[in-house]
Parts: sequence; C-alpha cells; structure tokens
Amino acid sequence: MSDRSLDDGKPRVDAATSAFLDQLQQPFSAGNISDSSAVAGYKKSSDHANGKASINDLLFDPKIFQGTPSRLELPAIVPIPRDMPPEILAKRAEALKQAPLNKEQKLALKELTDLKFGTIVGSGLQETKALTEQLVKEKSKVAVWPQYKEGFQKAVNASDQNYFQAEKTQAPVIAAAELNYGMANSRFVDAYKTMDDEIKHLPPDAQTKAAQLKTDLQDPAKTAAARQSFNDTFKAYPDFVNATGKLIEKGDAFNLADGELTAARKPLLDAAREEALTRFVYKRAADLAGDSAASKSMGVEALMMANRAVEIAQKPKPAAAKLTPA
Repeated sequence: MSDRSLDDGKPRVDAATSAFLDQLQQPFSAGNISDSSAVAGYKKSSDHANGKASINDLLFDPKIFQGTPSRLELPAIVPIPRDMPPEILAKRAEALKQAPLNKEQKLALKELTDLKFGTIVGSGLQETKALTEQLVKEKSKVAVWPQYKEGFQKAVNASDQNYFQAEKTQAPVIAAAELNYGMANSRFVDAYKTMDDEIKHLPPDAQTKAAQLKTDLQDPAKTAAARQSFNDTFKAYPDFVNATGKLIEKGDAFNLADGELTAARKPLLDAAREEALTRFVYKRAADLAGDSAASKSMGVEALMMANRAVEIAQKPKPAAAKLTPA
C-alpha cells in the first residue's frame, strides 16, 4: 500500500529525478556538451546556486558523468575573401572539407556512432535515428552536411508537431485523471485518519498490534499476510476491523488512480523527451560537421526542451480534495 499521502494529505513527489532521466542516461555517453551561453540564468536547485547548469545536468546521471565539462571548442574556420578567383575558392573550400577531424569532432563521431535510441515513438526521432546512422558513415561529414542539416531540422519540426498533438489530445485525459487522483487521495487519507481514531479506542496491547498492522500494510513484503490476518487478529473489535477494511479498499483505489495519472501523462512526457533528444542529436551532428551556429542554437533548444520534459515528469500530483465522508 502506498504511503505517499499519509503524512500531510498531499502526495509525495518521488525523490528520483524521474523516469525521463532514467531513460535518457542510458542511450548516450555524456561527452563534452556544456554550453554556458545556453544556460545563463537557469536555476533548478541548490546544486545550481550559481545560476548555471548544462545539458548534462538534465540528461545524464552524475554517477555516469563525473566532473564539469569544458565549453565546446569548435574548429576555427578562416573566412575566405569573396574577391578571390572561383577556382581558388573551390580549392580552399575543398581543403576544409578534407581536413582531419579535430578532438571534439572525433568525440562527437564516437557518441553518434555508439548512440542507442531506445524505444522510439515519434516520426521526428525515427528520422533523426536514420539520419544519424547515415551521417556517421559518410567519408566527408563537412561536405555532405548541408543536406543532412535540412533533414535534421525537418525531424525537429516533426517532433514539435508530435508534442503539440500530444498536448491537445492528452490535456482532457490528464485533467480527468488528476481530478480522480485528488478524490481518491482524499478518501485514502480520510480512511487512514479513521483507522487512527479507532486505534485510540483499543486496549493498550491491541493498540500495539494495530500500530504494527498499519506498518505492515505499507510494507510490500508484509502487505499480503497483514490483509489476510487482520480480521482474525482483531475480531473482538469490529469497528477497527471495518476501518481497516476501508483503508485497504481506499488504498487500492488510490494506487489505481495513481497509475492512471502516470499513464495519462506519459504520452506528453514521451513527446517532450523526443523534442529534447532530436535537438540534442542535431547538436552533436552539427559539432561533427563543424557547424558552430547550428550547434549553439540546438544546444539552447535542447536544454529548454529537456527542462520542460523534467517539469512534466516532476509535476506534483494533486493534493487531497475536501470531500464528505464516502
């Protein structure tokens, strides 16, 4: 039986960062993806007292990624004077395309080659996966980047449309699930308080057993045995038996409502997660191609979308509503 509502009538937010982060930490190696300009002013917790964070803070488990990544140092591209003869311009451009990958580009190539996407739902992330698998096989990533860049942008747009559709579809479903959760939560809390009141009317020795029963009902390893035995153990106290039965009934209803609310939010969370992932992969592909402008803009957007996904995952569940006794 869940105890998330027992202390103050409000459901507890899980201490874990959320299923979103648990999923994200698996597919990628952390790499060097910090972008200070992308996160100026971002504050999430006491861990970010300086007002800064990085995409790593949202996408990766600290146990996997240790330390603070340095800022990206993209290859410097020397501007080519436009008054040079076309044949010289072409040669210099070709030289840039054939230049060996620098350290950062090699890291991006390794990350994109090793990348695993997990369960893919939206067409945007499906297309991102296909583009990534093709790009890493290209002989000259810089030479072919323009056509891939257009493809990555279309994939990002598709992920956005998927999110907007999920938001439209799930809004009424989530609202109904939240209402049901609040009422189920209230009934559970009321039943718990009633059980506590009944315990006060029991003899001292029975009170000790009742307190243990209450604890056992919240322990998954002991719940089944406690449910089977409480009728016999407290058969001399029918009011307490009735109150305990109500608590179990309302607790089951609460757990069901909790699962329904999680399921209602999941399509929206998945869509937000994929918005972040398409942008993050786009960013690393731009790093591979030496496109600093695209890398910077996608870094900003990836952080924004990841933050929104985390907010959806960590959104507090409704507090207990004020109800008349059921």
